[in-house]
Amino acid sequence: MTLRVESEREVRRLCEEGAFTAATAAAIRAYGPEILGFLAAQHRSDEEGDEVFSLWSERVFRGLPGFGWGSSLRTWAYTVARNASVN
Repeated sequence: MTLRVESEREVRRLCEEGAFTAATAAAIRAYGPEILGFLAAQHRSDEEGDEVFSLWSERVFRGLPGFGWGSSLRTWAYTVARNASVN
C-alpha cells in the first residue's frame, strides 16, 4: 500500500470518528508540502504563496467535516488550493 493511500485512509478514518482536528493535521502532513510547492509556483513571491497556504490550511480545517469523499482527498485538496489562490 502506498503512503498516499495510507494517508487518505487515516484522514477518512479520523473524519468518520469525528476527530476533525486530527484529520486536518493528518491531511496537512500528507499534502501540505506538495500543495505549498504548487502555490509557490502559482504566486509571485514566497510571502504571497505562504499567505495563500495559510488560507488553504484554514479552508481544509473548515471544509473537511463536509467533504463527502466523492473524490480523493488529494483532488479535493488541490481544488481548495486553486480556489484559495483566486480568492
